[in-house]
Amino acid sequence: MVARRLCLVLALVLAQTAARAAVEAEVDRTRLYQDEHLELTIRANPDSARYPLDLTPLSALFDIDQQTQGQRLRRSSNGSIQAWREWHLWLRPRHIGTLQVPSFRFGDERSERILIEVLDPANRGDALPADAVRLEVTVDERELYIGQPTQITLDLWYQVRLQGEYDDLSFGDFNIELLDESNVTEYRNGSQIRRFRLKYRLIADHPGQLEIPPIRFVGRYQAGPYGEWRSVERTHPGIHMAVKPIPDEYPDDAAWLPARTLTLSDNLPEQLQLTAHAPQDWTVITEVDGLPPTRLPDPLANMTDESWRLYRNAPEFNDRQRRDLAALVLTDPGRQRLPALRLPWWDLQRDQLAYAELPARTIDVLPEASQALQPTPLPTEALPESVLPVRTIWPWISLALGLGWLLTGMLIWRKRRSRPAAPSTRPVKPKPLRPAQLLDERDPLRFRRAVLDWLVQEGVEPYQSLAQLPASAAAIWGRVNASLYGPEPSAAPSRAERKRLLSALLKQQRQGSPSKADPAQLYPD
Repeated sequence: MVARRLCLVLALVLAQTAARAAVEAEVDRTRLYQDEHLELTIRANPDSARYPLDLTPLSALFDIDQQTQGQRLRRSSNGSIQAWREWHLWLRPRHIGTLQVPSFRFGDERSERILIEVLDPANRGDALPADAVRLEVTVDERELYIGQPTQITLDLWYQVRLQGEYDDLSFGDFNIELLDESNVTEYRNGSQIRRFRLKYRLIADHPGQLEIPPIRFVGRYQAGPYGEWRSVERTHPGIHMAVKPIPDEYPDDAAWLPARTLTLSDNLPEQLQLTAHAPQDWTVITEVDGLPPTRLPDPLANMTDESWRLYRNAPEFNDRQRRDLAALVLTDPGRQRLPALRLPWWDLQRDQLAYAELPARTIDVLPEASQALQPTPLPTEALPESVLPVRTIWPWISLALGLGWLLTGMLIWRKRRSRPAAPSTRPVKPKPLRPAQLLDERDPLRFRRAVLDWLVQEGVEPYQSLAQLPASAAAIWGRVNASLYGPEPSAAPSRAERKRLLSALLKQQRQGSPSKADPAQLYPD
C-alpha cells in the first residue's frame, strides 16, 4: 500500500516537472551594475515553440541590445533526443534596484519569473591607475551670445584594451553638430597611449543660464591573468554656460553675426573702365572667423540700379569664406557710381558693433564700338562776309565746260538709240530684315549687327531699346556681348534664347506701336 502511494506521488512530481520543462528561462547572473549586460536564454519544446515569443513586458525593463535564435538538440534522462528552440538575448537594465524578468508564455506553457539585482555604477570602483583611462572635456567659451558657436571636445585617453561608449550623451538645450570623430595613437614619455575624440559645435537659440549634463563613459577593460573583462567608468561633472541676448545697439533689420573677425573684399580695381553692355566678372568674398560661412548673408542682395544690372551665380563656400559670383553689366555710357557695401557684425574681441565695408567706386563706361563709329554731325556756322567768294572768270569757264559735257552726252545718247536696248541693270533695293532671318543667324557677331540694323530699320533707337529690356532678355543680350568681348570665351545664346530675346524686342515695339506683328506668326516652329 505504501509502495503504491510512493509511486503515485513520484508520477505526479515527474508530470509537473515535465510540464515546467516545456518552457525554460535562465540568466547568466542575477546581480550586476546598470551599465553591464545580462544574457538571457529562453528554451521551448517544439509544441510550445509554435507560438510567437512576446518580448513587450521584457523591453519595458531592459534594453535588448542583441538577439539570436536557433534549433538545439537535448538528450533527456531516459536517453532519448529532443529538439528545442532557443532564444539568446543580451539585456541592459534601464533602472537601478530589483527588476524582474517576466515569465514567457507559449500557449498553455510558461516559464518562471527571475529576480535581478541592479546596482548603481557610481558606487563601483576599479583597480586601474588614474592615467590608464582618463576623460577630459574642454569647452572653448562658457560665456557667449545667443547664436554664437562654441566647441566642446571630449577626449578619452586609455592605455588598456578598452570597450565601451558614452552613456546617454546629451548637451541640454544646445543645438549640436558633430565636427570630428577620431581614434589615434600617440606616444608620451616613451609609452603608447590612444585617444578617442569627439568634437561638437554648440549653438544656443535662447539666452539664459544653460547646463550641459554630466558626461559619463561606461565600458570594460581586459585584465587579470586570464584576460577577463572588468567594468570601468569615467564621469565629467556638468558644465554651466551663460548665454547673453543680442545687444540692444545691434541693428534690428540686420542678420545677427557674432564673430571674431569679418571682412569684405572683391576683385575690382579702384579705377575701372568698362564698355557699355560688356559684362565684368565681379567676385565678392566675405571672410569670417568664429562663425560658419553658411550663416553669412548675401552682400549683394540690395544692389539694384537702373544704370547697371547684376547676373548672379550660386554662392560658393569653404571653411571660412562665402564667395558671391556675378556679372556686372553697365548699360549707359558715361561716369557711373557703384555704391558701397556695408555689412554689420558683432566684434566678439572688442564686444562692440562693427561694420565690414567695400568702398564705393566710380566707373567710366565707354560706348559700344558700333555706337562710337556713328558720325557726329558738325554744327553749321555762317561764314563771315570777309571770306565770301569773290566773282571772277572761273564761273564762265565752268559754264563752258558744262555745255561741252552736255553736247558729248547728247552724241552718246544718239549712238545708243540706234543700238538694240540692253536689259536694265539698275541695282535692286535690299529687302527689309525680318526677325525670322535673325533667329537662324548662329554667328554671334552677325546676329548682333543684324539686331542693331533691324532696330534701326524699325525706327527704334537700338541702345535705348536694349537698355529697357526685362532682366531675362537683357541677360541673353549680355551673353551675346560676352561671347564677343568677354575676357574669357563663353558660349553664344542658343536658338531658343535668341527667340526669347527677339520676342521681348517685338513686345517692346508693340507696346509703342499697336500695328506690329504677333511674334508667334513671325517664328514658325
